[in-house]
Amino acid sequence: MRRIHPRSSVTLSQRGAGVWHLAGVLDMTSVPTLRDLAHALVDAPEVLVDLCEVTRMDSAGLALLVDWQGQARRRRTALRFRNLPAGIAAIAEVYGLGAVLPAEVFGTREPLPASAGPA
Repeated sequence: MRRIHPRSSVTLSQRGAGVWHLAGVLDMTSVPTLRDLAHALVDAPEVLVDLCEVTRMDSAGLALLVDWQGQARRRRTALRFRNLPAGIAAIAEVYGLGAVLPAEVFGTREPLPASAGPA
């Protein structure tokens, strides 16, 4: 299992081929480090990022997900998100980002099994 620990209180862990788990606080202090990690995320044809353990996320976190999605599209990777925090999912819908941020489950806290791959 690969882990990336930026300086702030967020962890990005690879849980299998194309499956990543994001945990902690996703805000303006953690986003700068995570932004540059998109190349590690999009190294598979399909990628799923589970946010079930994101404890707090602000607009900087939302902007990060949009940035990752753009990088994935440029590399022809299908990037999806699971368990977006409910408040962020609602903001994404208001701003018309539902199509930009494909999400399997909005506002729930159902973690993926440790060995699960994209569905």
